Amino acid sequence: MILQRPNMLAVVLGVLPLCLTACDSTPPVYDNPLAVMLDREKIATNRIAAAEQARAASPDDPQRIRNLNKLVWDRGHPFALRKVAIDHLIEHDEAEFRTNLARRIVLINNWETLEYLLGLGVERRWPNFDAVAVRSYARLSRTMPDAERPERAALLKLHPDRELQDIVFDVFARQDEAIDVRQQVAAWELLNRISDSETLIAHLNAAPDTNPMVVDLKAAARDLHALPRTREGVLRLSYIRDPRRADFWAKAKARVAQLGDAQKVGLELRHMPALIALGDDVLAMSRAALVSDLHVRLSAAEHHLKGPSYDGGASDHPQLLRLSLDRLVWADLATVHLLTGLLNDRDAVAALFQHADQDHEDRTTEFGGVLGYDTDRRKFTVTPYTPLMRRHDLTFIPSQQMIEHVYTSVAHYHFHAREYKHSEWAGPGQGDLRMADRIEVTAIVLTFIDRDRLNLDYYQPGKVVVDVGTMRR
Repeated sequence: MILQRPNMLAVVLGVLPLCLTACDSTPPVYDNPLAVMLDREKIATNRIAAAEQARAASPDDPQRIRNLNKLVWDRGHPFALRKVAIDHLIEHDEAEFRTNLARRIVLINNWETLEYLLGLGVERRWPNFDAVAVRSYARLSRTMPDAERPERAALLKLHPDRELQDIVFDVFARQDEAIDVRQQVAAWELLNRISDSETLIAHLNAAPDTNPMVVDLKAAARDLHALPRTREGVLRLSYIRDPRRADFWAKAKARVAQLGDAQKVGLELRHMPALIALGDDVLAMSRAALVSDLHVRLSAAEHHLKGPSYDGGASDHPQLLRLSLDRLVWADLATVHLLTGLLNDRDAVAALFQHADQDHEDRTTEFGGVLGYDTDRRKFTVTPYTPLMRRHDLTFIPSQQMIEHVYTSVAHYHFHAREYKHSEWAGPGQGDLRMADRIEVTAIVLTFIDRDRLNLDYYQPGKVVVDVGTMRR
């Protein structure tokens, strides 16, 4: 068999065009590399090439630095590009990047990027980086268990000879100008997740009184037998510890001192206004006596349970007292007992109907406010608040002023009043329940059954709901 020798010229000519395209590794040159860096329509390799071109051509251009920061902190950019942007920013000004990272790490929602940042902090031993990692770790994740979080691994690498709880508590109690209040609060939130209450209180008692937040928390544990768990709870504590509210603190302290050990179980700061409002007869009730009395009161009331098609139906958070008893502490039951009196407080009922009618006529927002209690007159008070903003007729967005008023009041209230016949909406929605969790507040929702009836549902952190009854105009 005769083998034909290939035509080498044809082979060379056939391969040459491929090399002129696929084999050419020369990066593209852009007229405006700063714009290409941010162009989400372009692939990552081109954007990285543009970032490198900008670095070489104008390393100190303020616009380049602004664009790099957008790549790091804005959502939606690929990790490979973020990594390059992080490296360029550190190269340009490492101290400034560390400062920005301490403030903005909570903006990072991409695990690859977060792991890279944490790795850099550990490798370079950035000062106070444990506080930065703790602030990120304090964020709840629905996709990754606490034990597998990269922040946990970073903290243990930074302090290999210490327990995680001790590391986090040191960040919380540290008296250091470099540790800001956001990092302290984050450390406290995280401690509440990873520690049991006895360990937490032991750490707290051992901490020096050089930190204002530590002093306030010790006072809350000592005087009120209650500790906040979240950022909002810490804000509430700071508010009621203000010397201008010393009278409220003194009244709450005196009331807690009247309680037995069983009554103090599960006490929270949100319970204090109700404790101050309670009569001595209720304050003296055991849990069993309180449950028995509540069953009598609620059995005599008119109830309306929300429909199964409504946002989170009754199966998700039942509204009957007997179905939530195991999740209600003594102070919760006492608060519900207090609220049963609202149904027959004619002045408060009239004020609530007037506000509900205004809500019914306004299609731009739900209406809400603060329910207080006048201990001298033994009467409820109703304070309407303008919403912070008007989004739509299915939500009430409270102002900071209203939230601060709730700190020393019995409950936040809002209405379901789009229609006068609205019984299928008689109860809090998922957004309402999330709000109660977020700001650790006691709340009620009032729903029109018809023009002359409003149904009252109590709800609290933990997605616990109790239908209290129905008031009449």
